[in-house]
Amino acid sequence: MNQSVIEKIRSDFPAIAEFEQRGIVYLDNAATTQKPSVVIDTLGEFFRKGYGNINRSAHPLGEEATAQWENARTVIKQFVSCPDSHELIFTRGATEASNLIAHGLSSTLSKKSSVAVGLHDHHAQFVPWQQLCKGRNASLLVYGVGSDGRVDTESFEDILLQNPSVVCLTSVSHVTGAELPIKELAAKAKICGAIVVVDGSQSGGTRSGKYR
Repeated sequence: MNQSVIEKIRSDFPAIAEFEQRGIVYLDNAATTQKPSVVIDTLGEFFRKGYGNINRSAHPLGEEATAQWENARTVIKQFVSCPDSHELIFTRGATEASNLIAHGLSSTLSKKSSVAVGLHDHHAQFVPWQQLCKGRNASLLVYGVGSDGRVDTESFEDILLQNPSVVCLTSVSHVTGAELPIKELAAKAKICGAIVVVDGSQSGGTRSGKYR
């Protein structure tokens, strides 16, 4: 990426100019990202012109808000290569999403069940399954990470031999930045009959359809 493109991207984020004046270098994107002008302006316009409840209000403001909401679903569907926009569920963040999935699958776990998670997984992916396994008396299996920051293949395959009910994967490590071979890992897990849960938070800024 050349310097002119980088500067163009930086100019889209008003907070960066503020940070430069204050001597701040922001590196906490794994937790939350700064918002570009288009997001700030769109939200401001939405609140200034008035809004209504989505999918609940019959008046014009509610209908307009619902139309914008559904349009956003269509755009995101295309971006992440989702077959149907109604398969998308909006949450407040990755932590809420992980908890929602874990609790949704809780009834499928028993004392004989096990869930595989990675040592490199974010707490939002790791902790919900840890708590769920404790509550359901299921086993939590943790596969290791190699010196390159990627999944330790031998450790991962050893765990798959135990036929886990759920296998959690991370597309891009929030710690090392390593991009993991999701398709390969997911294919191996599915052969064992496991449900595969992927944390794609850190790959959200890419054409994540390539991970399908």
